[in-house]
Amino acid sequence: MTHKLLVIGSRGLLGQACLASAIAHEWEGVGVDVGEIDITDAASVEAVIAREQPSAVINCAAYTDVEGAETPDGRAIADRVNGEGPGIVAHACLRHKSAFIHLSTDYIFNGTSESGAEEADVPSEPMNAYGATKRAGEIAVTNVAGGLIGSHFQCVEPQICLVRTSWLFGASAKNFVSKVADRARAEGTVSVVTDEIGCPTYVRDLAECLIWMLEAESRSGIYHVVGLGSCSRFEFADAVLKGLGIPATVTPTTLDAFPRKAKIAHVSVLKNTKLPKLRTWQEMVQGYCEEVGRERSGF
Repeated sequence: MTHKLLVIGSRGLLGQACLASAIAHEWEGVGVDVGEIDITDAASVEAVIAREQPSAVINCAAYTDVEGAETPDGRAIADRVNGEGPGIVAHACLRHKSAFIHLSTDYIFNGTSESGAEEADVPSEPMNAYGATKRAGEIAVTNVAGGLIGSHFQCVEPQICLVRTSWLFGASAKNFVSKVADRARAEGTVSVVTDEIGCPTYVRDLAECLIWMLEAESRSGIYHVVGLGSCSRFEFADAVLKGLGIPATVTPTTLDAFPRKAKIAHVSVLKNTKLPKLRTWQEMVQGYCEEVGRERSGF
């Protein structure tokens, strides 16, 4: 029987990667995005899932403007898309017996644990509005799944998984890596903070893991899927520029040099204690640089 994957938010960086990975694994892949589905509208979600009858659904849709979420208008959108939408999609998947994976973020933690957060750790109050709305989405999915025992959901069928990831990067999209590379090429120098620590995660590795989780029928619950190891933004940027062969100077600085509306955790490390480990973040950077090289050469 052919498996069918519905990706919500399919035009985004992760959505595109999920569709590509699914097709590579001989799944039928269907993508929908803004204009084709409204995850804050139960009737819209029900119509799409009833029409497609997918074996599984991955929700990549999110309001990701961390600074924008600090404004009244942005917060209102984030509350609906990040906070309410995931529960609506989870309900529809439960009704149609479709497996469901929802993507969340390290921002739901407040960065007080220097050793990193595990799947079963209960988040304290997030540091910013974006994190608070993503945490609300987690709670909505958890309620649909019948609550938690440790890091596992009470609901067994269909499979419902909440996957937290961090510092996502990939080619062909605007993200931290592309912004650093563009500035370095244009100016020959770039300032990057040394006091923000996290786990870089290459979008292709994450997408492959999500398809593996569906095929392996991983137990319903919370999972952390991130690159192995952690580093500062400075170390991350330095590795990328060296990998891309961009002869630029990377100047160390601190978060205080970049005033923002949203508070940012100094340490935001996710620990994967339940799944096979992904590649190290350094190996992921190498894979990213190779992908960019292929794109630039036309292959």
